[in-house]
Parts: sequence; structure tokens; C-alpha cells
Amino acid sequence: MDVLWGGIVQRRADLLLTPEQALTLYTRDAAWLAFADETRGSLIVGKLADLAVLDRDPLRIPVDQLHQTQSLLTLLGGRVVHGEDWLKGQSPNPRAALTAR
Repeated sequence: MDVLWGGIVQRRADLLLTPEQALTLYTRDAAWLAFADETRGSLIVGKLADLAVLDRDPLRIPVDQLHQTQSLLTLLGGRVVHGEDWLKGQSPNPRAALTAR
């Protein structure tokens, strides 16, 4: 994998984050850096439900295939902002289950 470092592409594996480190950096750590860790950064009751359902597990695929990952469903603040059609096609329909409560 290529890594941009000071305008020069590096290919040193020892400079790369693991997939787990990258996921933590983009979620929990990003919320902490933005002083938003009380409401964002992890899926805990009482926090905003910002999440994406992906078409593959980014922790289990080769790093060079990460760029092919697509979001099937995206929620911001618990509301669907992308993938309503995908959600309707699921069985049982999660939307119906949520509104039946």
C-alpha cells in the first residue's frame, strides 16, 4: 500500500496503521478530538446513531481492496440518509420492526 509522507509515497509496512487502529482513529478517536465523545464515536445507548452498513467487513479484507468497499445503508442521528431501498429489501424488514415498537 502507498502512504503519502511529506509529499513522497512511502511503501513501508511499519508506517501503516492496522485496520483496527484506522477504525478506532476514524470513530472513537475522531469524536474525542472534536470534543464530541459524549455524543459520538461509539454505539452506546444515549449517543447519536451515526453508522454505516458496509458491503464487506473492512477488518477482514486485504488492505488493497478497502477502496472497493461501499455503504449499503447510512444513518445519521438515527435517521436513514442513504440506502432506504436496500433496507426495504431486507427480511424481515428492519424498518417495520422498529416502527412496531
